[in-house]
Amino acid sequence: MAQLSISADDFGKSKKANQNILELVKAGKIQRVSVLVDGLIKKSEPRELLGSKVKLDIHLVLPGTDYKKEQNKVIRRTFVFLGRLIAGKTTLNKVEKSWERQIKKFKKIFGKKPQGLNSHEHVHFFPPYFKIALRLSKKYKIPHIRSASKKVINSGNKIGRVLTILNGISKKSRTGYDYLTCLDWIGNFEKFSKNLPKGTIEIICHPERRDEYNKLIESN
Repeated sequence: MAQLSISADDFGKSKKANQNILELVKAGKIQRVSVLVDGLIKKSEPRELLGSKVKLDIHLVLPGTDYKKEQNKVIRRTFVFLGRLIAGKTTLNKVEKSWERQIKKFKKIFGKKPQGLNSHEHVHFFPPYFKIALRLSKKYKIPHIRSASKKVINSGNKIGRVLTILNGISKKSRTGYDYLTCLDWIGNFEKFSKNLPKGTIEIICHPERRDEYNKLIESN
């Protein structure tokens, strides 16, 4: 039997993102929420999330990243990523210190450690950063790192193809679901949900986007 988990990213990105995610939480449409700890979070919102049944994950961000900007084009995202890496803005030491600070801030906000770990624009799939994620998950006893133990279902998406390659490199260390995909990679969500592979499946979504919010709120 297939077990589906809908994961909403970018809580804290904007007022609209938070509002849409909380509405989906109340409607029982999502099972995990990933939090940007340095984002926009009202005092009442952590209590609302803690009072729900959703799992709370940390959405890690590389130091100096402006996560409010959408970077949809793969080539641009790749050049920005490599440029920051070459310029020394995202050295392994800087990344580890930044991610550990974010984890500690999550604990301060929610009063507990995150139940899962993932990252903005999937940067934790980059093998050297994945090793950092593994170390921090062991240190803080975080049981889940977003990955796919069997397959990234990419539906021909360029980002999905890149993640398939990177996910394969870290094959022995993966602690995520059996399958991983993104809602915006799926054409017909209703059709997809009726033909799921056997195993556990994580579908990443970004509810601040109206089309994705509508797909979920209207789904059965």
